[in-house]
Amino acid sequence: MTPTGRPYAGRTVAFATMHGKERLAAEPFRELLGARVTVPKGLNTDLLGTFAGDIPRELSPIDAARVKARLGMHIDNTPLGLASEGTFAAAPWSPGVVENTELLLFIDDVLEIEVVEVSRVMSPLPRPRSVRDMDAGLAFAARIGFPRQGIVLTADDGDGPTWRKDLRTTSELTRALNELFDTVNEVTIQPDYRAHACPSRAEHLRSLTTRLAQRLATPCPDCAAPGWGPIASEQGLLCRDCGAPTALEAATVESCARCSHRVRTPGAARTAGPEWCQHCNP
Repeated sequence: MTPTGRPYAGRTVAFATMHGKERLAAEPFRELLGARVTVPKGLNTDLLGTFAGDIPRELSPIDAARVKARLGMHIDNTPLGLASEGTFAAAPWSPGVVENTELLLFIDDVLEIEVVEVSRVMSPLPRPRSVRDMDAGLAFAARIGFPRQGIVLTADDGDGPTWRKDLRTTSELTRALNELFDTVNEVTIQPDYRAHACPSRAEHLRSLTTRLAQRLATPCPDCAAPGWGPIASEQGLLCRDCGAPTALEAATVESCARCSHRVRTPGAARTAGPEWCQHCNP
């Protein structure tokens, strides 16, 4: 099958999510592809792991997204599936900074392709904090942005951790903290990273769904399959003074999701300044 025109116009894409991500993808998939995004009924993606840690994550992000997408495709009986997987972790270059990495996976079983987009940004949210009294708990929750930004409470009384999620108001938060402080001396508060409870993550995902839709709207110049776009960035731009490779980008690689066609495009800069060179500026 050789795709022509808009191969996804009028078709349904199953987005395997429990947390409102379909609303983030609906507009770009409709406007750029003419496709309709739906949510499979009865799908529990939490079984593959949660941000809070009450259900451990055992699969890699790409494998978890693939399992989710295929479950959604099976439930909705559609050959088109979409799923995402996000992570929040301390930035390797600064432990006080939190990085949010999002992976978005699209599967087309008719064309037998997978298209993956990944994006990493600095999160505006602070790292989790342990508090020992009500005032500290309410203050840190306010700093996170509660109640617009959701939070998760965790406490361990020695018999295992207890979690409190889906707190919507200050009164609910106060009641939950009181209940936990009745049994423990310390409660950990962390942002709720689920998309429906985390505005900054939702915006990140919205941008990524647009990028994926734009890529699916771009045909391969060789076989016309959808999904043509950048898959890698090559570092190694040569130093202007000594010619040694640096960590700066030298080229981007674009590839087809279906055939072997790929194109390497050098960056606009032909050389790097010596300030970026480990040899000239160790």
